[in-house]
Amino acid sequence: METQISIHHPFRGPVKEYQDDKVRAAAKHFIDKLGKRKELARVEIFIGEPHNPAGKTTAYEITVKAKFADGGVMVGKTDQEIARSRHVGLETGVRKAFREVQRQLDKK
Repeated sequence: METQISIHHPFRGPVKEYQDDKVRAAAKHFIDKLGKRKELARVEIFIGEPHNPAGKTTAYEITVKAKFADGGVMVGKTDQEIARSRHVGLETGVRKAFREVQRQLDKK
């Protein structure tokens, strides 16, 4: 069964396509890894960009919601600071959120 991946984020234009590819690649890596232990039905990734008073994005708020074939749901959340060159922290944050889901699965 193919796992569905949904990505919800505020990016637009060429940046959106570039970030979709990066986030989707990170998601597929963890879906393969988690799928060996428990079958995933759907993965949703929510990316928020809170702004400082000057209007600049300073961090990403990333939430990963993993829905398993047996009906179980696990959620991983993380805040990731943005490095000087824009969007560098996004992939790292997505990986951290997936690790949170993996830790929850380890505890079961």
